[in-house]
Amino acid sequence: MRWGWLRENIAERTKPPRVSNRRVTAPAVEVFQQVIEEAERRDPRLAPLLMLVALTGMRRGQLYALRWSDVNLDLGVLDVARSVVVAPGGIAEKSTKTDRSRKVALDPVGIAFLTAHRKQVDEWVADTGGAIADDAFVFSLYVETTTTFRPDNVTSFFIRARDAVGAPDVRLHDLRHFTATQLIHAGMDMGTVANFLGHSDPLLTLRVYLHAIEERNRAAATIMGQVLAARKEPAALPSGA
Repeated sequence: MRWGWLRENIAERTKPPRVSNRRVTAPAVEVFQQVIEEAERRDPRLAPLLMLVALTGMRRGQLYALRWSDVNLDLGVLDVARSVVVAPGGIAEKSTKTDRSRKVALDPVGIAFLTAHRKQVDEWVADTGGAIADDAFVFSLYVETTTTFRPDNVTSFFIRARDAVGAPDVRLHDLRHFTATQLIHAGMDMGTVANFLGHSDPLLTLRVYLHAIEERNRAAATIMGQVLAARKEPAALPSGA
């Protein structure tokens, strides 16, 4: 059309398919705790990764690509700039889904958790007579820590752990949903939740987690009821008025 080769763009006559918002599900706190405990029992190298998914809401590929050079435990900040994907012949690193880096904050629990994990990794490496490189992966299957986990291996490990605790319907990605719904139920505004999850548009977060917001309607109704119930009764009109 721009070049003048066609008189009409037939694509303008098409109608886009209707987009249905599938209701996402998130595991209960008790189920998540059981999965983490089972994961710790099975493999202490992988359990910390699952815990960090819930603590930060990071995408799995971003956690696979996380290096110690991206971690600042003094400030409690993670620099998320890359992601790991399965590629022909193995795995590859690429930019994040939104093609931009972001900072992820860690609270004291997250800082203590990663500090303990780093201490454990240092001990594993020291037993081999080596030392961790600055650009080593935070999560690695190998003691030399220069090779990250394959995404499908982590998924298989998670499936075994969740099946062992009787939660066959919980997916690894549901840990990210767990983070989002917990923040929303705690009253966090949608813009902050979107930024925490790395969504480029808060409207996307709103669409995906609309059900979680709807579940807060009863709490909103309770608040308004308390506000109006606390108002003073109007003074009685004088007789004969």
